[in-house]
Amino acid sequence: MRGKRRDSKLSGIRSWVSHHTWWQELWSHRDDRRFVISAFVLLSILGAVVFYVRFPNNFSEPNFYAEDGNIFYRTLHEKGLLGAIATPFNGYGVVGLYLLEQVGGLINVIIGHDEFVNLPRSFAVVSYLFLGMTCSLPIILLRRLISPRYLLVLLYLMLLLIPLPSFDYAIIGTIGNLKFAFIFIAFVLLIYRNHLPFTSRRIIIVDLLLLICAYTNVTVYLLLPFALLPFVQYIGRRKFRLVFRSVSFISLAALGLLLIPQLIIAFVGGIPENKGYLDAPYTPQSTIEIFLYRTLLFPFIFMLQRHINDVFVVVIAIAVIGVAIASMRQHRDIVLFSLYTALVASILFIVKRTGVGELYTGYHNSGPDQFFYAQNWIMIVGTILVIAAIWQRISKARYRVIVFCGVLLIILGCAPYVGSYGTSNFMEKTVGNIYASAQRACSTNRSSSLSILIYPSQPLSYNNIDRSALCTSSTLSYYPRHVSFGLMPDGNQYVTGLGTKNHITQTFQSPRNNLDGVGIYFSTFLARVGSDYQFILYDQSCRHRIRSVELNEWFIKDNSFHVIHFEPLTDSAARNYCFTVTASHPEQSLSPLAVQLSKPDIYRDGTATLNGKTLERDVVFEVQYR
Repeated sequence: MRGKRRDSKLSGIRSWVSHHTWWQELWSHRDDRRFVISAFVLLSILGAVVFYVRFPNNFSEPNFYAEDGNIFYRTLHEKGLLGAIATPFNGYGVVGLYLLEQVGGLINVIIGHDEFVNLPRSFAVVSYLFLGMTCSLPIILLRRLISPRYLLVLLYLMLLLIPLPSFDYAIIGTIGNLKFAFIFIAFVLLIYRNHLPFTSRRIIIVDLLLLICAYTNVTVYLLLPFALLPFVQYIGRRKFRLVFRSVSFISLAALGLLLIPQLIIAFVGGIPENKGYLDAPYTPQSTIEIFLYRTLLFPFIFMLQRHINDVFVVVIAIAVIGVAIASMRQHRDIVLFSLYTALVASILFIVKRTGVGELYTGYHNSGPDQFFYAQNWIMIVGTILVIAAIWQRISKARYRVIVFCGVLLIILGCAPYVGSYGTSNFMEKTVGNIYASAQRACSTNRSSSLSILIYPSQPLSYNNIDRSALCTSSTLSYYPRHVSFGLMPDGNQYVTGLGTKNHITQTFQSPRNNLDGVGIYFSTFLARVGSDYQFILYDQSCRHRIRSVELNEWFIKDNSFHVIHFEPLTDSAARNYCFTVTASHPEQSLSPLAVQLSKPDIYRDGTATLNGKTLERDVVFEVQYR
């Protein structure tokens, strides 16, 4: 009886789903063009919102990111779109990036009044939308291949929550490193192409998109032979006329011809060396870590990176790949294609950047996310197809529900750890945003040609900007929501035992009105904060309490700023204040929470005291305004 009741409940759920048109269309094999477009737009916008939440900094504190402005936008601005498309970058084209920047320029006309300083913010919008669209593409194009359709939910979430734990700032909200995403787009398009009828005119559109992908990332060239796979069985049967007169073959032949010019340009001009950038000799001992772990397994076991080794990775890789191939009754070619594409993308990159191996020395960090996220996306698609194959072998519906809910809970459980969610903010800490840089340049330099710094680790700047283009209304009216005083941690200088054995205070002067927050750089030494703490804001005497806030220990991350918000102080400009952090229950506090200290004599408008003794160093902090 219980089994019948459960089956009736599941049938009721399926009935409810089937009576809702949107879901019914998505789940079905119908091909309503309006529905497909509206679903793609909706999923893309939702995905863009998710990526914005994952790293909003490149919109809230915008700046050009490395080549985004120093090379790509400058070329686009000076040569126009057609001229930029015809201009190689490192020996080959980056057509897709110039198209994205062109869209960013159009968005800037709409939301940024066509002002130069608003371009990075417009580029961030384009980046969020593009990443959302990229994650939505396989949901729409491959929906007929993934059964049951409920697995599309898992695929979509896994793509949106692609782990970018270390370098999310270099991908989300920027444009330059999106060139790797075009490998994934080409991968999805080729699978979709191979399942279209030979006479379908959609193939022409697909091949035009593949042309853009190949002229943006040359790795796509090595994926295109997969498009020949549907022809093999017909050629084997000597049905040459069916193949060679088809739209599919003619379009593919035209695509091949259009790809030749880039090969000629690369052969004649060569691939210039980027001396000093990841050009050290390759380290063979990193092979397993790079190709098996970082390329193939990372999206699924990244949470275990501190507890794994080469043997574990090899065993898991062999087991997973073996099960995947053995369990596939259909789409085995796609799973093998996903393995091939991911490995080829990594191999070509390592050949060009042999020094990457130095960054992988024992699974201690995830390394540069921008070089491997496309491969990880590809493996996610392959994994969902494997899950779909295994799903078909589970006969009872309730067990399928258990499997689905289990995988969904794992995905959502990993969600808080897939990125920094804004704490990888070294760009704004070391360079600032473009508004502040432009305002500084306009107020301190009277020449007609100005420059702004756009990247911290190298002397990259955008030079020779016409004063009238830089010193516009957005620049002159800008006032920062948060102010960094240039304070950064100095090695291992910190104070722990807050409110128990140590009492530390920091005075400061507020540069403007409406002070409503203080960000403090905390360290937890990889432990969870287990005690209650309190932030107290005093007047300049450090005696009269003005604000008091209980800290939420769940949101305090190791080695990062934590902003404490309080009711705004409307007349705070030029006033002096003092703050401290103390344990709410000193007698019970066993927490490792510590504040970091800066280099000596950096901050001139305040001092730190420890147990009543003035320090040369200051607490690493910043202030925020409404």
